[in-house]
Amino acid sequence: MDACKEDECSILALNWRIDPHLSRESKAALGKANESNTDHPRSALKEIPDNLWFHSSNACNCDASTVLSRITHVERFEKISGFTVTKEMDVDDFLPDPTSTGLIRGSGQICWSSPSHKITKVEGDSLRDRMGLAAMALETRPDHIKRNWLVEIQFPASLVPAIPTSHDSSQCFFRPTCVEAGDYPPFLPSKAGSQSGHTQDLSTGDPAVPEFVHLPIPANRALLARRRGKLTKNPSTDWISRRLALP
Repeated sequence: MDACKEDECSILALNWRIDPHLSRESKAALGKANESNTDHPRSALKEIPDNLWFHSSNACNCDASTVLSRITHVERFEKISGFTVTKEMDVDDFLPDPTSTGLIRGSGQICWSSPSHKITKVEGDSLRDRMGLAAMALETRPDHIKRNWLVEIQFPASLVPAIPTSHDSSQCFFRPTCVEAGDYPPFLPSKAGSQSGHTQDLSTGDPAVPEFVHLPIPANRALLARRRGKLTKNPSTDWISRRLALP
């Protein structure tokens, strides 16, 4: 295992240890998975069952009038929207296609989103780093060059489906934990009492933008999508040394 992978595994183990919002069930599942994968936190986290996502103890409030955003790249956006994006298109032309059957989501059945008004002043590399999107590396292959164009998809919080929780109630928004983040090292566990999660700024290691996890929503219900700059370099790795310095 190379040094970078060793560092990432150390951070995954750290996240697991310091995350204050893990439920009793998820802690037990993490412990059981770790017993058989003591040297590979990534493998252990992949064994956590999906039914531990969105635990009721991590429910958050998000006003229904809030506009939320998910940042992705053009190649991914084209797959879920049905659009073919060109450099010449006006940014406000990316309106929802009523015939689209795609979903706004990340991996699995989880969508990560942030309040739109919190990300209005950054674009390109700075936006990618501020949102903690370490997987969005600079793409040099000609057939994947659209991965360098960032897109912001906006949708109203009122569209997010509710999830049944305990006591015959339901919740729409949840504070993310390392259970939802899985084997993604740049995830930053929120502090006890937090009303949301926060992205980790890759250039500083500090909490940056509020974020929630919730169920996906249909792409054809989005308000709009707009380009948010172009990637010109790989993500910053400064966050790694900052996280490894934690006790």
